[in-house]
Amino acid sequence: MGKAGRANSVHLSAGAAKFVESPTAGAAKNVESPTAGASKKVESPTAGAAKFVDVTREVPRAEAPKGPVRLVLTSPDPTGAELGEAEKLAGHLGIPLVIAEEPETAGQSKRQPERPTTRHRAWNGENPDDLVLRWTGAALTLERSGQSIACDFSHFARRLRPANLDRELVVRAARIRGVEGPLRVLDGTAGLGEDALLLAGAGYEITLLERDPVIFALLRDGLRRAAQSEDPALAAAASRMTAFEADSILWMRKLAQSPSAADRPDIIFLDPMFPERRKSGLVKKKFQLIHQLEDPEANDQALLEAAFAAAPRKIVIKRPAKGPFLGGLTPGYALRGKTIRYDCLIPPRGKGTI
Repeated sequence: MGKAGRANSVHLSAGAAKFVESPTAGAAKNVESPTAGASKKVESPTAGAAKFVDVTREVPRAEAPKGPVRLVLTSPDPTGAELGEAEKLAGHLGIPLVIAEEPETAGQSKRQPERPTTRHRAWNGENPDDLVLRWTGAALTLERSGQSIACDFSHFARRLRPANLDRELVVRAARIRGVEGPLRVLDGTAGLGEDALLLAGAGYEITLLERDPVIFALLRDGLRRAAQSEDPALAAAASRMTAFEADSILWMRKLAQSPSAADRPDIIFLDPMFPERRKSGLVKKKFQLIHQLEDPEANDQALLEAAFAAAPRKIVIKRPAKGPFLGGLTPGYALRGKTIRYDCLIPPRGKGTI
């Protein structure tokens, strides 16, 4: 687990999204965090904007990233605002910010940053084996040895069509018999948010928790771009997604202490990493970059206990088709695909324990 710190979201460039402070998706109001902390009056986000959070909480931030050694800014002509945001991100991650220099041309000198500081320096080459974050002005990417990955929701356009969403296993798994939406989902292991996007596209209000600060930075950047998309279905889905950098076990434990049932999600969704999945041949090469940052869930039992303590109506756990049950707990039922399955557990109402 990381050291005590902040649950943060720091955007790289100005966009439609505003900062809000809210433990759950919905209208902004005077709220008290599910984790201890003073409540504040907050400003509602604009319509169709992804909602990001910058709130002091008793939720530990993950340790400094194990992999990335620098943040490289390669925007063609970075503005002072872009440099400021890049500095903020690099400072949060605890890595240096460097400026990628353009080659010299006849009669021109190399471009210099318009607002140089001691926290960034010119950079015109790097070791290809280094794991680096790169900000191009358009997207944030994680790169190593010719491989790169960004959080890009644009390729989900076809899957977000209503007829296709009805066939998505995760959407089917999240349904609760006799209960109509909109339902609230807490995604305790957000990653790059792909399952959460499908649920948001189906009308669910999603709170995403990601404890690794690098993965969270990629996720936040993807949500920013999705909120600004010209695809109305994608922008609408992004508007129902709220991202937090936080430890989900502690978050759910705090939810369990809340006296208000309205603070608790209807569904908790979990997709924890585990050692066998790192070695699986089914893992796409580009996602291996992400898996280098993630730790396998060391305590399945603690994760399950925290989820049950939060007293949702349903817990959905994503697993490989032939993978073991999380914590050894047999689900009530499961929906299976060729390579994955969704284990569905229905906690006893009002019990709050496994």
